[in-house]
Amino acid sequence: MKLFASAAAAALIVASASAAQAGDTYAQVDAGIVAGGSYDLTVDDPFFSGSMSSDAEIGFLLSGRVGKELDNGFAVEGELLVTHNGVDADELGLGDVTNTNTLLMVNAKYAFHSDKDVSPYVGAGVGYGQSQYEFADVGSDDDNGVAWQLLAGFTYKKDGRVWDFGYRYIDTPEYKIGDSGTTVTVEGDIHAVTLGVRF
Repeated sequence: MKLFASAAAAALIVASASAAQAGDTYAQVDAGIVAGGSYDLTVDDPFFSGSMSSDAEIGFLLSGRVGKELDNGFAVEGELLVTHNGVDADELGLGDVTNTNTLLMVNAKYAFHSDKDVSPYVGAGVGYGQSQYEFADVGSDDDNGVAWQLLAGFTYKKDGRVWDFGYRYIDTPEYKIGDSGTTVTVEGDIHAVTLGVRF
């Protein structure tokens, strides 16, 4: 599923970039709240195999992006994205756990009625980055991998400034560790709401 979604997002980005003429360039900063999500922990070894799930706890999102508007309502963006939130790991016996993701993304967006003051949009992005887990009793560890996201929201133009009210679904890089025949895999996804300002 992750590979398929990443390929679909990449195809959307390539299609939008190649199908339109270049327009205005912009920079944007976003801040937001991680408001939910889930983490799936899978353990595979000779004596036990199984999966458990945990919920994402409240956290924050910060991002900076540079984009190019295109004449047909599309835009393409490069983005540096950071998320940080806790993981409800009490049932797993892991104590306090936090997850920090640092991602470089390429996004494609389509704005409906982009010439109006209020303009709804949808988008998708794919990228690569680091997912770090910090365990209160053990320390921290990280892994790198592919990430992807879906975006929706609307922009509001007022007095020469563009405000962005958005929602994101982010599928974070897979964390995988193996030792003495035992493999532990963590796959996480988070939901975030954001407020951004464009320059």
